[in-house]
Amino acid sequence: MGLTDKTINILLKFLIIAVPIFFLPWTNNFLGIDNINKSYLLWLVVPVIFALWLFSLQKRPGLRIQVGFIELTLFIWLVSLGLAALMGLSPLTSFWGAENASELPYFTLLSLFLLFLIIRHNTDSCECKYEIWRYLVIIYGLVVSVLGFLLLLAAFNLLNAESLAFSLVKAAFGTAEQLSIYLSLMTVALITLRLNNNLREKIIPREKWHFALIILLILSLIILMIINFFPAWLSLVFGLCTVIIISLYRTDKQNSKFSRTQLAWAIVFIFITFGFSFLSFSFARQPSGERRFASQLQLSWPTTAGVAARAWAHNPLIGHGGENFSAINSLLRSSEMNDSPFWHIRYNQGSSYMLGLIIASGTVGILCFLLFVAAIYFRVIKWFKQGKGLSGEEAGLGVLAIGLITATLIALLAYSANTVIFFIFFIALALLVNSTDTESPDPSAALGTGKVLNIDLSNYPTRARFLVIISFLFVAGWFVVDAIAIRNWAAAAIYQSGSGQRFHGPTRPANPGRLALASDLNPNNFKYPLTLARYYQTRAMDNIEKYGSGVLEANEQNINQAITWAKKARSIAPREVAVHEALATIYRDLSSYSNETAPLAAASFKEAIRLEPTNPVIRTELGIIYLNSQRYDDALETLLKSRVLKPDYYNTNFNLARVYLARKEYQEALNILDELTEERTSVDLYYEQGRALFNLDRHEEAIARFNQVISLEPLHANALYSLGLSYAALGENKEALYYLNKVIDFNPGNKDVEEKIKNLE
Repeated sequence: MGLTDKTINILLKFLIIAVPIFFLPWTNNFLGIDNINKSYLLWLVVPVIFALWLFSLQKRPGLRIQVGFIELTLFIWLVSLGLAALMGLSPLTSFWGAENASELPYFTLLSLFLLFLIIRHNTDSCECKYEIWRYLVIIYGLVVSVLGFLLLLAAFNLLNAESLAFSLVKAAFGTAEQLSIYLSLMTVALITLRLNNNLREKIIPREKWHFALIILLILSLIILMIINFFPAWLSLVFGLCTVIIISLYRTDKQNSKFSRTQLAWAIVFIFITFGFSFLSFSFARQPSGERRFASQLQLSWPTTAGVAARAWAHNPLIGHGGENFSAINSLLRSSEMNDSPFWHIRYNQGSSYMLGLIIASGTVGILCFLLFVAAIYFRVIKWFKQGKGLSGEEAGLGVLAIGLITATLIALLAYSANTVIFFIFFIALALLVNSTDTESPDPSAALGTGKVLNIDLSNYPTRARFLVIISFLFVAGWFVVDAIAIRNWAAAAIYQSGSGQRFHGPTRPANPGRLALASDLNPNNFKYPLTLARYYQTRAMDNIEKYGSGVLEANEQNINQAITWAKKARSIAPREVAVHEALATIYRDLSSYSNETAPLAAASFKEAIRLEPTNPVIRTELGIIYLNSQRYDDALETLLKSRVLKPDYYNTNFNLARVYLARKEYQEALNILDELTEERTSVDLYYEQGRALFNLDRHEEAIARFNQVISLEPLHANALYSLGLSYAALGENKEALYYLNKVIDFNPGNKDVEEKIKNLE
């Protein structure tokens, strides 16, 4: 093996070890870049391996291009995804991804495709394949051992709530659903090794480690039981059934049978997986299951299916591009979502990668993906029918790979994707292609072998060099992309430290200088200027609250900075509801001190409504702007539309009552307020109810309501004033003077109150 091949081998092993280690959630939280950490790792390392592989091709005799149906359909699928990303809502987001990554950035999938090609053409020998599987099992053992140890410490209350170890446990199981999918995939691999003695001895050659393999399998099942996530059990069930069915088929072809031990293990695994699948499915159908998805900002399965259907109808051909689920969900959000207990959440992703694929790439993308999956199983069926190698060394490797691939596809159907799941999938796919490759090595026999493309370039050195030059230019361009990726990674890390977020320990105050630096390093991430806008908005409003409206002129810099950064965020991501909502709230907060900002707030809220038309909160905020601007007809129309979307939303109903009061429709206002007082206790609610009763000349009832306000907030000046007017209306001047004089004590110099006191005296 030459130096180049050794380097390729070392880098491949590094990826196999590093990517699952990066899956441990605390590595994500510590650096503050979430799932994108692992993508950056692939972007940096895979092109290096690919360039080295291309360099090694020139030195190999008999340079040949051979492409089968799996490679071709995989390439077609990636082309369809690239087209959808290019023509979608936000090409930059689709290609680069975002912090709320769901379907994975396009460059990550492209990196994994290159990794597939490298493994496909560099693992001809069984020993190379055994080594890859061995490293996958070893690193999985390390991950599970660490999690098991931390779980044991937590079980015995040996972790202080302020300790770093406690933070690690909390972080690790904060994304327990994604972790459980990884566990289910590798558990399928462990069960396959347990049922195949020959394969186990090849991958784990030392006998003393076989017992450790059993312990690892038991620990995996225990953690899966603790997490108890239905898609993980479903993935394990299908993967296990695939392995057992193929294993039985192989033993039948070999005229042999499962040993009693193997049969017992198979029965135990089937019982465990089916039993917990049923229990977890029952759990998932309850509100607690929906809460589990909501905690990860993921829609439940039926709701995701509804979004996918509406997205397909909106753009059926090529979809809206990857990583744009949040924007599409906002735009096509069903009004029925407002009846859910988690209606207020703005979801980043759906609960199924397949459904997300419909949204991202439309009919073309999903058909290409199904064609790709069909090519995989067509190859496996063809392998069975040929009957070649079913009893050889390659057979066990093929069974292991197809079991893992089946489990992964079920996981993608039942749950969302992450980098590690696709990483394992592409490795297993490359090894499956190699292990089931029964094609004739004779180029003249290419016809009928299933090879779509079989070109010998050894006799055409000019073409071969041209191909290698083109490939090297591609890799060089990729390294430029990597340079941008490193810059973005640095920006995310700086943003994490500047935003005041801490993985462990107390939070720190935000640092606007670091936030501005992060925005300069990565000008395409709207989150950075949006955070800065909110920072300056908070500073401005705190100063105004502390020093009063007289400080408005001195506070002008904070206000201008808040507006400037919010506008920058809007220019970066004009389709993101959050940026328009943030800009609108900044203008709204300032409207109390400057009438000029109210129309600007209304315009921003209108744009947010256009992007998320079924959100009652945004419509209610717009209605409040109209109410405060005395545009009562517009306020009434807007709030009534909001009430249709969510009839039980308190803020809508309360402000609708205020609009009716402003329009002097007192009975309408009172009807709404009476319903609200049956549900909650509120100072503002009692006060507005008292106002309605006063204007309906029901003064004794109004006095009762105002007294309720005073009992909750004794210094409520408006309630004291209203009590004075109510007693005056009943002719009880002594009581009226008592409350009006109290108002003067709190607000001396109020000429209107002084005039009323004078008249009563």
